[in-house]
Amino acid sequence: MSLRDKAAITGIGETANSGRSVPSPQLGALVRAIKGAGLHPSDIDVIIPYGSAVVADDFVTNFGIPDLRFSATTPLGGASCVAAVQYAMGAMVADAKIGLVSGYGDMGDGSVAMMWRG
Repeated sequence: MSLRDKAAITGIGETANSGRSVPSPQLGALVRAIKGAGLHPSDIDVIIPYGSAVVADDFVTNFGIPDLRFSATTPLGGASCVAAVQYAMGAMVADAKIGLVSGYGDMGDGSVAMMWRG
């Protein structure tokens, strides 16, 4: 199945190096990505966080996501972002509609997030 012209990145969010704990920068980047896409947390049905110290449950709890259909973590170091996009493509093939991909955000580092819509 080709995904050409069937999905788009709809929002990007990032946070600067802050010295805050790991979940905080990732959650902040995700909030910015959601707002940038013009969506609400309740629209999300897929979450793919970087697997350092944050799991999908952290996002479900903090955002009140009612119906999560798929989640995966990608603890693969520098390859994590590529793997996350590959997971997102698989979720789209499985008919997921809107998802979040979270980039690395270790203690003191910034984070990046991407919203996609299939």
